[in-house]
Amino acid sequence: MNLLIYCWIYGFYAAFSKAEHSQKPPNFLLVVTDDQDVVLNGLVPMKNVQNLLMKEGITFQNAFTTSPLCCPSRATILSGLYAHNHKTTNNSVSGNCYGYHWKKYVEPNAIPVTLQSNGYETFFAGKYLNEYYTKAVPPGWNHFYGLHGNSRYYNYSLTENGKVVNYTNEYLTDLLSEKLVKFLNEKHEKPFFAYVAPPAPHEPFTPADRHKNTFADVTAPRTPNFNIPSDCGSMKRTDELDNTYIIYTSDNGYHIGQFAQPKDKRQPYETDIRVPLVVRGPNIGRKVMSEVPVALVDLVPTVKDLAGGITYGNEDGISIRKFMEFPNAIDKSFHRQLLIQYWGEGNLQSYSPECPWKREDRLAQCHLNTDCHCTDSWNNTYACVRHFAYRTNRIYCEFKDNE
Repeated sequence: MNLLIYCWIYGFYAAFSKAEHSQKPPNFLLVVTDDQDVVLNGLVPMKNVQNLLMKEGITFQNAFTTSPLCCPSRATILSGLYAHNHKTTNNSVSGNCYGYHWKKYVEPNAIPVTLQSNGYETFFAGKYLNEYYTKAVPPGWNHFYGLHGNSRYYNYSLTENGKVVNYTNEYLTDLLSEKLVKFLNEKHEKPFFAYVAPPAPHEPFTPADRHKNTFADVTAPRTPNFNIPSDCGSMKRTDELDNTYIIYTSDNGYHIGQFAQPKDKRQPYETDIRVPLVVRGPNIGRKVMSEVPVALVDLVPTVKDLAGGITYGNEDGISIRKFMEFPNAIDKSFHRQLLIQYWGEGNLQSYSPECPWKREDRLAQCHLNTDCHCTDSWNNTYACVRHFAYRTNRIYCEFKDNE
């Protein structure tokens, strides 16, 4: 949610950079928010995202996650694989969230490893995978500041280049900005790939101390701009900035009451599977709105394609470079099918015995800390095919219980 900070810093860095970039491969800045929806207008209050990215690049209006849950989706972003191939099926270690199969077979071939071996300097700051709790730095990262566990804003730990550092009062999104500031203000002889994963807007919805009383007399503020300074006038599109792709997206969508469901994600509905995807960079037009169907599984092959000289095609996704550079070149014969998967986590152990509901209702993930709202159901495992063609937009799903 610090996008304007990123851009302001980037403009400052670009304006004072004296390196020659004409022959240099492009840089990448990937911003992945947490639980930011599209259907519920999650981008509408974000005027800075609109002004700095949407007005300066392309917005994909049919962008999807291929698994509407944090860890499987983030594993897809890193690998370019569907969940049944990278085998991270949920947010638990048993579901391979930073589990054995991930570390042994998938992570060694993830996008930072590929880019680093092709001359890129790599940087990561923020939420990696939900079950990441170690001082070990994942392969491929030159600079790594990884959050331990799930999203939070205070009282957290980061692995900082192999050393565990505990923080109490530092607001996490601010700290991630500081890490990025330092990185961008360093001189880079190599092209770089920077991946920033702030916790916002994921619960527990903790504001920074400076914002606690900002809306003391307002019941429901409509246009918050958390952690974003008001002035981006000094950003200059030169040098590194002109040679950089900025990609803004989220790991999944969110629902708040739709279909009589409490707040959460996980479901195959539009609220949960649609995500924002905005890109600005070299050879991309301004204020472009594209209806081409794309997915988070496409990010890895796209980055490889844009980087140049890197073989791609073994991923499950496709490069969407041609859609970014030639958005009007799609004819009526174009069609695409996307796979959307989820493996239910519900079981007896996930149902708090202190919740008043009966277990016979087949609900799960019922916790006291969420007022006994049940965010899943037993055997809520499904696979869907989302089909797009000329005048066609449909989804077909099958659940494990044969519904």
